[in-house]
Amino acid sequence: MKYTITILIVMFLLALVSSAAGQAVAKENGYKLMPGTETPAFKKSSDGEMCLVFREYIVKTSQRRDTGENVTVYKREASAIAESACKETGSSYFDTESSDQFFFGLSGSLLFVNKDSSVEPYRDLTIYNLKTREWLTEETYTGEPKLVDGRFVVFDSDSDKRGEEKTCKDYAKWISEDLSITWVQGKKLDLQTLKVSNVGGLRCLSYRLRIPGA
Repeated sequence: MKYTITILIVMFLLALVSSAAGQAVAKENGYKLMPGTETPAFKKSSDGEMCLVFREYIVKTSQRRDTGENVTVYKREASAIAESACKETGSSYFDTESSDQFFFGLSGSLLFVNKDSSVEPYRDLTIYNLKTREWLTEETYTGEPKLVDGRFVVFDSDSDKRGEEKTCKDYAKWISEDLSITWVQGKKLDLQTLKVSNVGGLRCLSYRLRIPGA
């Protein structure tokens, strides 16, 4: 009886380890896209390469040796089955020009990619128009931008103005923890007019400077 109970306990513990490992692999193999963009109908990853199949386009990415990834877009045939579309792409339709960027999402004919900015803790969001196959605009952001109603990109960006310390409740705590502090302004980009407007007031954020090579 004791032997049977011991076996059951071991099997239970192995199941927990297997489940945790599976969750870790799933998280590692996941591909984070900007909220509000299209959900791929199919995606496949192998040896540093990723293929994502969308309604009208197929996006393939491959890691570069230095930094970032190559992002290549293909037209998807209307009759192409999602699961096999990655094998039947034909000639590329569009290639991004920058080499240090990462695929960030697709919405209709709009392609979103991001890359590290020269100023922490910000990143650059670049948007391409796949209909014209041209660069559309670029915005600097921090945090997690999102696409709203397929037309507006809402994001936080560096503010030219500095807020008052008394409005930043964790200011003293962050300073004591040797964190850097930046002030951000909410923004809304209209993808039809390309005009940017302010949303809300100033907010303070903390971050830790990255040390190159550390």
